[in-house]
Amino acid sequence: MLLQHTSGLHDLARDLPQGKDLGCTRFRHYDWAALVREAVARPAEFPPGTNYGYSNTNYLIAGLIIDRVTGHSYADEVRSRIIEPLHLRHTIVPGDKTSIPGPHAHGYLTLHGTGAHRGHAQQVDITQLNPSMAGPAGEIISTTSDMDTFLTSLTSGELLHPAEWKEMNRTVATDDPGTRYGLGLKRMQLSCGRLAVGHTGGIPGYATLAFTTPDRSHRVVLSASLADWPADLRVGGPIDKILDDAICD
Repeated sequence: MLLQHTSGLHDLARDLPQGKDLGCTRFRHYDWAALVREAVARPAEFPPGTNYGYSNTNYLIAGLIIDRVTGHSYADEVRSRIIEPLHLRHTIVPGDKTSIPGPHAHGYLTLHGTGAHRGHAQQVDITQLNPSMAGPAGEIISTTSDMDTFLTSLTSGELLHPAEWKEMNRTVATDDPGTRYGLGLKRMQLSCGRLAVGHTGGIPGYATLAFTTPDRSHRVVLSASLADWPADLRVGGPIDKILDDAICD
């Protein structure tokens, strides 16, 4: 239920600072266990297993489960099981580190005016922030090259046994008629009829996208600075259009 987002748990991301509040608190450390406690104290969105509702809370709980079951941090498990075996030299799990290593694009946050300043917008550089606000739901820093290596390795069977890959692709319907959701994996039917598997991601200032056709003949991996986060991540928005254009061209 966690990885398919059928748990019904409240999405803690809705409670994180937005707009000007985010600009003032972006270096704050977030404790995942505390965030999860706050989220599960909220009323459920629906009875578990009866519907789909994307919730970042699910991934934080998954990270805590990894900690408990393995006796290692989720970050250590990601490094030992994925980053090191695949030689992803430009991929890190940053924790509380607020800077991006190496050359990188800057991320921006658009602050929309209110009251007398309604209609005016100001872009603020938000490249440096504490990614613990995302934790296992979206803190990893990588490059498009490393993401492509991961995507290819995942879909070719290098990372998972066949039975595990089959389970990962066991999907449920979502709010988008063209998209079904597996275990942390989207399966999208594009306008040209092609199927694409992968995922999108976002953190204030940035968006990522990594999708491939099942035979890996068409792949698209994208890292972008957003002009208006999180509006640009909406279903059917510019990120989805790039995916459709790239795979269907």
